Amino acid sequence: MKTLRYLFAIAWAISLFSCEGQEEIGPRTNPRFSVASIQEISENGVQFGANIYEFGSDQVLEYGFVYSRNSVTPTLESDDYVSAAGKPDKTFSLTAKHSLALGATYYAAAFLKTDQGVVYSKSEKFVSQGSQGFLITAVEWPEKIYKDQRLIIRGQRLSKVPSNYTLSVDIYSLSFTLLDSNTISAELPSLLLTSTTGREKEVELKLSIAGREYRERKVLQFEDAQFTSQPTQKIDFDEEVIIRGDYLDQGAINLQYNSVGISNITARNKQELRFSPYLDKTFFEGDVASPDLKLTMRGVEYNLGKVFDLNPSRVTDSELILDGFKEVIRGGNFSNKESGERNQFIDESGKEVFLGQGGFYKDSLVLYPSDITFPAREMKVRVKNFGKFSNPITVKVNYPSIRVPVNWEDEGTFNAVQKGVIQRGDFGFTLTMDGILRHSLKETYRTALYDRLPTDFRIRNYSIFQATENFFIIGGGKDYGQAKGPVFVYSVNDRSWVNLGQFPEGIDSFQASYEVPDGLIFEQGLFIDYEGVGNVFNSQAWLYSFKTKSWTRLTDSALTRSNLTFAWNTQLFSISYMEDTGQYGLYRKVSPNSPWVLVKLVDQQLGYFMQGNPPIINGKAYLFSIYTSIKELDLTTFEMRDLRVGDFGYDRSMAFTQGKSVVLISPYNGFDIRPDLIKE
Repeated sequence: MKTLRYLFAIAWAISLFSCEGQEEIGPRTNPRFSVASIQEISENGVQFGANIYEFGSDQVLEYGFVYSRNSVTPTLESDDYVSAAGKPDKTFSLTAKHSLALGATYYAAAFLKTDQGVVYSKSEKFVSQGSQGFLITAVEWPEKIYKDQRLIIRGQRLSKVPSNYTLSVDIYSLSFTLLDSNTISAELPSLLLTSTTGREKEVELKLSIAGREYRERKVLQFEDAQFTSQPTQKIDFDEEVIIRGDYLDQGAINLQYNSVGISNITARNKQELRFSPYLDKTFFEGDVASPDLKLTMRGVEYNLGKVFDLNPSRVTDSELILDGFKEVIRGGNFSNKESGERNQFIDESGKEVFLGQGGFYKDSLVLYPSDITFPAREMKVRVKNFGKFSNPITVKVNYPSIRVPVNWEDEGTFNAVQKGVIQRGDFGFTLTMDGILRHSLKETYRTALYDRLPTDFRIRNYSIFQATENFFIIGGGKDYGQAKGPVFVYSVNDRSWVNLGQFPEGIDSFQASYEVPDGLIFEQGLFIDYEGVGNVFNSQAWLYSFKTKSWTRLTDSALTRSNLTFAWNTQLFSISYMEDTGQYGLYRKVSPNSPWVLVKLVDQQLGYFMQGNPPIINGKAYLFSIYTSIKELDLTTFEMRDLRVGDFGYDRSMAFTQGKSVVLISPYNGFDIRPDLIKE
């Protein structure tokens, strides 16, 4: 439709005033009329008036007045107006009763709408005293609040000018569209949904048009999240969990696992939540593989139960041999996230085993096991993550020497460990100044006091602490000005002490002892002289008979200063210092009643041996002495070699055999030594 406007005052003056009452040359189609006049202004509105000079030949369809605060040339397309249908009289007036703000300056123009367009008069300025305002007939809220919803407001006398409006719900300003002169469509803000807690909320709608205000309170119902029933999802550490349903994208969501950890997630879309349980959360010892899941949305809690279940870790190889600085376990679904429980190795008894865990990757675990404590040389372990166990893997430790755990029930019992060790299967026994200790040679290598020393025994100068195959021997020796002490024998088999009385006259102690069928033989006597020339060593040998409970002098011993005497395969061996040459000799007896025979000079640097009855494996004895390496003595070839596998603190250690291993137990450390793995 064509719109015609007379914009210039001169043209209006010429056409409407100076030519008034005169005939135009040629036909006229559009109307002519005067400037809009302001007839009356009150608090109820403004009455406008206008005069028609000529209707012209175009058909008049509607007439009225348009007014604006923003433009001196108001139009029907963008400003408010009052109108009436049809053709007016030569003089017409109408009253605007809405959309007029108090004290505001407006520009008003008369208009006629014809079948060919709209004709406007020149505008006239006025100051409003207000108006009656608008009327709301209906507010149409959504049944339940969710996202992307609109509010419809219907009424009468609504302004066509958007700048006249302010529209809000609570603290949220609404964007809106004027559908027509009686209808407003407003967009509900997303924060109304996402920032609300609970299933309902009372809100206040406030609409203001040109200073007039409408308020309405409404209790809104919010759409509840809906969840689809799903089977428990089996996932790896790096996989997502999918929760399906409807109305799920309602802002930030708190996710709680077993009431321990909380993670914030956001819905991917309306029907789906996705999250990675083992990437999105910091885990602790109390977490489990299949937690009860609780989801909180807008303060509403939804208990979802066990939605997912972690797959156990997987180990590819069935056996792992530890013999290098760095080892790798291959597999899958290992945890690479810091947590209270991460890739733990659990043995068959349920205890955790530390294997030098270093790097953690999805498909591999890197170990640095060369300097750690192992519970055993061979063990079966499984990888544990959040209560789930992998398939088992056999771990074999092939280092020549490894640390093993020790467990002393009473730390006072390792006071001054002396020579004297006896082994019975998986148990070892040691004679100390505190009593008889028993050592378990499996798992924790537990040491406990087994029996106490005789009540009438006390340690004297040069008291002996020795062990034969079946007996511990203590006693002898004497203090200055005191008589020599009695000798006691402890039977490991009978768990009993026997008092042998004192050594024969002139003998205060012996350096060596061993078993014979009818008793014990003691060799290399010692007389303690406090007032004369000093201690006197001799070669005397004596037999004590358990049957007759008496002492018998034997032929003098071929040994002079024995450092170590022990039995093997009915044979006896002794390493003795030869004073005439200053060397050590290895002596042997093929039977207890045969003579000692020197079989080999020992050219090794030897110290003071700390243990009688050395551990023997496959005919090889392992000798521990102060300040020297472990010596391996082949009892068939009589060859001796150094085993340089570290400093173990031999002066307070006890050595036993366990399979192919020599187990060395000290008060603070335990070591498992495999001589067959020691390279030259």
